[in-house]
Amino acid sequence: MLRSLIRGLVTAAMAASLCGIAWGADIIEPWDPGFSNFELFAVTGDQPGDSVFVSVGGFGLGRGFSIGATVEGRLDGSRRSGLVAMASCSLSPRCDLDLWLESGVQSPQADAELRTLDWGLGAQWRLRLPSCTPYLRASRGGDGQIYWHLLAGVMVPVGEVELHLELSSEEPDAGPWAVHLAVGPNVCLAPDIELQPELSLVRDRRSGDTQWSASVGVVLNPAGMVRRRRD
Repeated sequence: MLRSLIRGLVTAAMAASLCGIAWGADIIEPWDPGFSNFELFAVTGDQPGDSVFVSVGGFGLGRGFSIGATVEGRLDGSRRSGLVAMASCSLSPRCDLDLWLESGVQSPQADAELRTLDWGLGAQWRLRLPSCTPYLRASRGGDGQIYWHLLAGVMVPVGEVELHLELSSEEPDAGPWAVHLAVGPNVCLAPDIELQPELSLVRDRRSGDTQWSASVGVVLNPAGMVRRRRD
């Protein structure tokens, strides 16, 4: 039950992480024009079967629109590939709204006959303040069962580090919602290279069990790297 809950949280976070929406704690933001986003993430948990490896490629279309593709693999042999589309707009000089829609195909143990289709859609509100950026996120999706995933976070700049603190939960099959706490100190290694580590805890309020997961990822801006080489 708890392991499936953690996998559900990871899957629900997929829509969010795709959008620079990283698998690490991060704010969803539109990608720059061109091939401006490439991500490699590894996620692990208490059980070997919880380990996930993800690659994301994204293109900015301009005017706040972006599209991307993902490939996910687990140590147990299961795979997932998906597509995502995102639109962002400004509600005021400091306030932004981000919307996304994604869908993917899962193949447990790489068995084509067991493929299932999943989907997700969501919205994020963020407020850019001088000292921090709070954000709220809600997504809905499913792969046979439909779930809600709610998240509240804040990004606080600490020197060269963007420290993300997030509290989230996913709608369970029954009983009280679990509590998911995540900390992500994102570090800019170079103008177009960012390291995104995350440590998170999931508390099952029904059983009282607590499990952890960790992820680390590298996010590149290929278009920016090419421009800098030309300059």
